[in-house]
Amino acid sequence: MSEQNVVRLRLDGTVSLHFEAAGTPKLLKNLSGCTVWKGFLWTVSDEGRTIECLAPFSSGYNNLVRSVSLDALFDDLSSKDHSDEIDLEDIAASDGYLWVCDSHSRVRRSADGRPTVQIKNGKSRRLLGRLKLDRNGGTFARAERLPSDGDGGLRSILEANEFLAPFAGLPSKEGGIDLEGITVGDQRVFVGLRGLVIDGKAIVAELFFTEQFRVRSTILHFIDLQGLGIRDLEWSRGGLLLIAGPVGSARVPFHIFRWSVKSAVAPERVFSFEPSIEKPEAPLCRGGRRRADDNGPL
Repeated sequence: MSEQNVVRLRLDGTVSLHFEAAGTPKLLKNLSGCTVWKGFLWTVSDEGRTIECLAPFSSGYNNLVRSVSLDALFDDLSSKDHSDEIDLEDIAASDGYLWVCDSHSRVRRSADGRPTVQIKNGKSRRLLGRLKLDRNGGTFARAERLPSDGDGGLRSILEANEFLAPFAGLPSKEGGIDLEGITVGDQRVFVGLRGLVIDGKAIVAELFFTEQFRVRSTILHFIDLQGLGIRDLEWSRGGLLLIAGPVGSARVPFHIFRWSVKSAVAPERVFSFEPSIEKPEAPLCRGGRRRADDNGPL
């Protein structure tokens, strides 16, 4: 197995992920989320247009079961040539479904002159979808998604909120809307915002769905994470584990907080990361159980 197709994760040990031919440098450098369901590890990369499924082996996952094109599952994601990224930020598993979510963000041209694509209403950054898994947990029986824009689209729903509406036109890193995590637990769906931060509070949007997979209503939770935004979140023991980090690229510590959704008590900080080149992106799940509080992030 070529080492260039391998990612090694370390905190209390080593977990190796072997992506085989799918493990391009672009994919490996930009892993942004993972989840485990029935022994399979699913991952997403924020500069790709696919999701990968790995089977377990020894101390890691070294058999690429499949690499799935999201364009084959969902219609009308973007331009015909599928050249731009979907900006996938997270993937979650619950009750036989995989959930995928991208940033829903606006972007601007880089201030340092680097070539970037200016997207004002790009449908590539408007995906919240749900995939029904078969009994074995490795293939899909059904795919459904929210509209990319207009009535019923998640971006439109968030922009209509009285707290978020004033920031609707801003780029993501300059105070605009920027989703960075999704988790599902106890039949509840939560989406975390990296930005914006309002009055020093981070935002979690709790979404309630109809049987037709449309958002019936939302609740915004404002959480004191010491001025940081949410870089990922995970359902755990009836509450949420929140990875908190800067909205932009500031070199400041990242933290993991535990927050009880039903309690008015402030979140508890349970782990910290000193500033480094690497930035925590996703809780690491093992054995189908959520263990980010014990085993740290990906």
